[in-house]
Amino acid sequence: MAARREDDIRKQLLEGWIFDLPPEPSNIVRIYLSSTFEDYVAERNILLEDAYPVLLQWCQRRGLDFQVVDMRWGIPRETTIDHNTVAICQREIQTCQQMSAGPNFVCLVGQRYGYRPLPTEIIEQEFDNLQKCVYKHDDKKLLSEWYRKDKNAIPPKYLLQPITIKYDHYYDNDQGNQILKEKDHNAWLETSKTLKNILKKSASLAMEEGIIDEDTKHKYYMSVTELEIRAATSIPDINQHCICFMRKLDKIKEDSEMAERYMDVEENHNKDEESRTLLENVKNQYIPSRFTGTRHCYNVEWQTIRYHKPLVIFGVSGIGKTSVMSKLVMDSRSQFGNNCVTVFRFLGISTDSSSIMQHASDDPRGRPLVIMLDSLDQLSESHSSFSCHWLPKTCPPNVTIVVSVLPNVNNILEHLVQSMPDDTNYFPVKSLDEESGNEIFETWMSRISRKVTRKQKQFFKKGDTIRSAIAKLYERLEIEHGHLLVSHALAYITGARHGLTEAELEDILSIDDEVLDDVYQHWSPPNPHVVRIPPILLARLKYDLQEYLVNRHSDGKTVMVLYHRQFIETARNKYLHSDGKQDRHQVMAEFFLGKWSNGTRKRKETLNADRKVSSQPLRFHRVYNLRKLQELPYHLLYAGNDDELIEHTIGNFDFVNAVVCGTSVQSMLEHLDLIVKNKNGSELYEEVDLIRGALRLAKSTLEFTGGNKYSRSLAVEMLGRLLHLKDKYPRCIGRLVRGAQNWADRLKHSILIPQRGCFPLPGGHLRTTLIGHQGEILDIAVNQSRMLLVTASCDCTLKIWDLETAEVVHTLNTHSEAVYCVAISGDGKWLVSGSSNDTLIIWNLLTGELVHKLPENHRNYYLYAPLTTTHYSCMVVSVDAVAICVYDMVNGRRIHTLSGHTEAVSHLKITPDDLSIVSTSDDSTVKIWCVNSGQLLHDIQEHNDYISCLAVSQKYTVSCDAMVSDQSIIVIFQKVIDTTNGKIVHSLQHEKYQVTSVCISPDESYLTTGCGYHLLIWNLGNGQLLHKCSGHDSVIDCICITMDNKYIVSGARDGIMVVWELETGQLVHTLEGQQAIISHLALVEYMVVSASLKSQYIKLWNISPEQANEKHMYSDKSGIVALTTNCQYVVHVANNGTDVKAWDVGDGKDANTLTGHIDNISCLATTSDDQYCVSGSQDKTARLWHVKSGECMYTFQGHPAAVKYLSINYMNSHFVCASADNTLTLWDMTAKTRDHSTVAIKHITCIAVTNKNVIFYGTNCSMICVYYPKTANTQTLKGHKSSIQCVVLSNDSQLMASVAKDMYIMIWNVERRKKLHMLHMKGAEFNRDVRHLAFSDDNSFLASAATDKAIHLWKTEDGRHITSQYVYSNVTTMKIKYNHIIGGTCNGQLVMLNIHYVQHESDDMSEVDLSEFGSSVFRGSGQRSVCCSIM
Repeated sequence: MAARREDDIRKQLLEGWIFDLPPEPSNIVRIYLSSTFEDYVAERNILLEDAYPVLLQWCQRRGLDFQVVDMRWGIPRETTIDHNTVAICQREIQTCQQMSAGPNFVCLVGQRYGYRPLPTEIIEQEFDNLQKCVYKHDDKKLLSEWYRKDKNAIPPKYLLQPITIKYDHYYDNDQGNQILKEKDHNAWLETSKTLKNILKKSASLAMEEGIIDEDTKHKYYMSVTELEIRAATSIPDINQHCICFMRKLDKIKEDSEMAERYMDVEENHNKDEESRTLLENVKNQYIPSRFTGTRHCYNVEWQTIRYHKPLVIFGVSGIGKTSVMSKLVMDSRSQFGNNCVTVFRFLGISTDSSSIMQHASDDPRGRPLVIMLDSLDQLSESHSSFSCHWLPKTCPPNVTIVVSVLPNVNNILEHLVQSMPDDTNYFPVKSLDEESGNEIFETWMSRISRKVTRKQKQFFKKGDTIRSAIAKLYERLEIEHGHLLVSHALAYITGARHGLTEAELEDILSIDDEVLDDVYQHWSPPNPHVVRIPPILLARLKYDLQEYLVNRHSDGKTVMVLYHRQFIETARNKYLHSDGKQDRHQVMAEFFLGKWSNGTRKRKETLNADRKVSSQPLRFHRVYNLRKLQELPYHLLYAGNDDELIEHTIGNFDFVNAVVCGTSVQSMLEHLDLIVKNKNGSELYEEVDLIRGALRLAKSTLEFTGGNKYSRSLAVEMLGRLLHLKDKYPRCIGRLVRGAQNWADRLKHSILIPQRGCFPLPGGHLRTTLIGHQGEILDIAVNQSRMLLVTASCDCTLKIWDLETAEVVHTLNTHSEAVYCVAISGDGKWLVSGSSNDTLIIWNLLTGELVHKLPENHRNYYLYAPLTTTHYSCMVVSVDAVAICVYDMVNGRRIHTLSGHTEAVSHLKITPDDLSIVSTSDDSTVKIWCVNSGQLLHDIQEHNDYISCLAVSQKYTVSCDAMVSDQSIIVIFQKVIDTTNGKIVHSLQHEKYQVTSVCISPDESYLTTGCGYHLLIWNLGNGQLLHKCSGHDSVIDCICITMDNKYIVSGARDGIMVVWELETGQLVHTLEGQQAIISHLALVEYMVVSASLKSQYIKLWNISPEQANEKHMYSDKSGIVALTTNCQYVVHVANNGTDVKAWDVGDGKDANTLTGHIDNISCLATTSDDQYCVSGSQDKTARLWHVKSGECMYTFQGHPAAVKYLSINYMNSHFVCASADNTLTLWDMTAKTRDHSTVAIKHITCIAVTNKNVIFYGTNCSMICVYYPKTANTQTLKGHKSSIQCVVLSNDSQLMASVAKDMYIMIWNVERRKKLHMLHMKGAEFNRDVRHLAFSDDNSFLASAATDKAIHLWKTEDGRHITSQYVYSNVTTMKIKYNHIIGGTCNGQLVMLNIHYVQHESDDMSEVDLSEFGSSVFRGSGQRSVCCSIM
């Protein structure tokens, strides 16, 4: 029948009959979702997060588009003002009915009838009938005021007038008019309520009088939801297109506040019986009559689940916060039940309690969990603790978090308010009234069986401050025990960094001559050879202080501290004043130095007495002396004793190593931070800052676990970063370096010891490297106000970093596929990310919580992933297929869907005033949209090709064409558009290269574009090209400009960044070290964040003008490098590719430029006597140069093709060249003649020549060929299974080593052509291509360098792997001379490592310096070994 029907239709069409045609087939499933809003948030979120993505994929597999129209959010305010909301909803329902190929309407009906709107239009006759039943004059006047007759309509209608016809400020966004806006908003609510009541009452009276019927009356009572249901069910076959889900909440507590979201209630919170009656009619009569087969009912049991925020208790010091917290701890079980788990910490009581890294190990397993943290201000500054990123901002129902904090201390309360702005989360502790104070005071006194007299009470009420009362307490103690003893004892207790043990206090007082002079002024000590403080004196003082002292755990000891901040601060102000502060700290420093221990006598008056104080070594056998490690630098600093501070701590390698191994790198950094802060401007500042910089750069390496722990020791890291500074800074750095050298030389394990600064150096532009992602970085975003960085990676995660501490704040791992784009809202509260699994997620940036999960079509993400946010409001603009979507980040509602582009959308930007969205597409158009209305303002079709890049400012939009060919000239068009009117301001043209990046200066004066390898700077006002800047060797992919309009930073595919002066175009800095293409740049003041699509690492750079270190790197872009073994010169190819540079290692400058080749150089080699180098070129020549003078000694011509490889024998008598046509040419270097030439039997991949001129060459078919020029015979060596990467000969030509792409290294006996050993490093970190090999002078060792940025050392005798050293960059050339491995790296640093070989390595604790073993031995943390980090 269907086929016959189709035939009939086809026949009618051919005959010209165009009436009564069937609907056009659709490939769209478009569903209108109808429900009340607040009571269906959970269902809507589940649909968004779980159902829609599945349905989208199901439709896509069948060639269908899936769309959901949800009009409960995203209605613009203008629509509300004009009362068009209902009309828009009705039109969308009709559109779904017309377009959808399947279901077109889904309604969710619960126990709420919903919003009942005012009718927007009333037919004239009907309006007149209603007015007849309005009897009050004021009501008639109000109706006439708001409903006005439209005489142009047929029949005439009365239309509801816009709100702003009377209430001008209803939609006023001016911040200065917010009070007027709120007033008008409230006035309209009252007016609309009155109008509804008038219309309902008059409609009821009109029906009673028979003027109107029941259906007409019902219009004035009907909710939006019922209107939508009736509109959707007005078509035939509704069971084919409409679905209804009816939910019933069982056991709902109607009197609860939460229940009001799910039921209809009046303003006074009473039941809205009228709405409930109307709802029952819809559910029990209308819906069953219409939905006969597609009505589904389900029951949900009512459960109140409340997520809540932590409670913050705050108040001034001494107000009673700790008392409140203690009471809460005591009452927690009565409040939450006996099975609750209460975790409480009174922070600052111990060193460990001051760290956020400590955590509870007990698992509550669903039981009520109460966490109470008192005095967040007592946390240590490490791990960005004061920012409170670590504190969860939302608690599940069974978890309660309570914290207390001092206001105005470390901005902790301010940080909490930013992330939790609701006032209900904060409880201020205020002063007690007199009655309550008396009651508490009497209770306290009664507990200790004491009371106060009336006279004493009167004195107590005089109102002394807490501190003055404490000062009087101290004065009374002075009278009782003596001023010197009390003042010095309290100064020591409060002056210590983490308090003092009883034994420490007694020892310190025993070396305090002032105290002893006072004690022994009237009598002599019982033993003239031993002088100490009498224990009874200290015991008496402690007895009287016992109520104000508490014992805390610190650094493995129990120490005494004054129990409250007020006592501490009063004591410090009274006894640690400027006159005696340094003296007190000097005495404590001498104690922790152990200066007067082990029988060392300290002279007092005429006595040369032993003070019998405890010794203070760095270690007590196997345990580090943590008290000394934590206290000594602190006291030497505040004693002003710089010489001893250097000698015993920061310039003492054993001390620094003990701190790093016994505690942590972070602990040592905190020492250095404190010194830098207090020594700013002094001579010591610069040295300490460099040491701190070196330790920051080494931190990730020192903390890495895996591999050889000795190769990542502190000594190796400090030598590799500071050795070049030892002569310039002998006072501190020189001393530290010498200590590191001594440590390494004493080590009874084989390591490679740096002999020069050859790792990333401190004092330069590189600040640190962020390591954490397991995949390449696809996008970055920064929030400048909070110093946060967000990175998106193909490992499916986002990471939020604190840029001040370079630590991860949150890791977000909800995405199931690569995260392509990320954006941060203008207010810094929201984060948006898009992934390739068609999901857009909105997060809370400060807490890391997932807020909304939105389905989209991200089919074009492999090409473009545009995403942007507004600057002042909370809107995000994203791409759904070729449509542009605007969302409200707060509630996840889609506000607009902007349609118009026909191909992939490539760029999205929002103007700084938040009024316009600018989009570009592969359809070659630029479109400008209104943010508020979604209206297309301008459609610019001036481009001739797809648009490669886009920049937007307040006034200008700059869009750049791809290449457009005009005969032989390539012309690039850059359109400068006036954003306000869409008109072309300038059409900038530049020849030859495509524009790949563009940026407008913040002041809109300049435009910078990356055009090929050049940076172009334009005057944006007149379109004039100001500067054409050269500094890159590859395409520039990203540009940013500092906010002060001073500097440009450009990143290119050559792996470097260049800093330019904006006004002059002068090159200021070149930043090298990313070691991958630069694909992303961001600026936070003068800090640059760089990332690469080809790397897992993010780097932070400082580009401030004063940040410039000495040049310690050569500039090599080709990777073609050779070295002189005396470490005087590095020979490398110049940037032009045809010249050779001889870089002088001593002064860090290019000494000579060797010119002569007319085509690119392909290979370099130096002679063993370090006098000459030979270069091979694509110009078919090889040239012999004198390295020092730069003179070309000879040009070897006659190669049939480009020279690809060359090798010089150790005797420097001959060298061999391999040409691109596989011709081997042997040259006599002395006679300058050709000795031999032949064509290789296989394709050559590498080459070496013996002292007897036997040629070894590797091939691409896994064979090594041995060619004898005298006989013209060839032998083959087999063993490898893939293409040969490198062959190298020992100096005496007795051994040969080879490596292939199979990553196996083979050592051969040259004379016997026999394989001796096959070397292979197991483990994923070693599965990299080995590119370079070198034998030691005596053939004892073989060094290998792979793409793992490390040098590995092997024993040739047995093929055993000895050690490895990570050098932070891939090696480009390598030699060994006098047991020194010398190499050049990709980042232009010369590596020089001494082979420290120990045949019989020892772990005998009696023979080995214990500090070698690091924290794993002394803190019981297990084995830790070799680094694989990147700097």
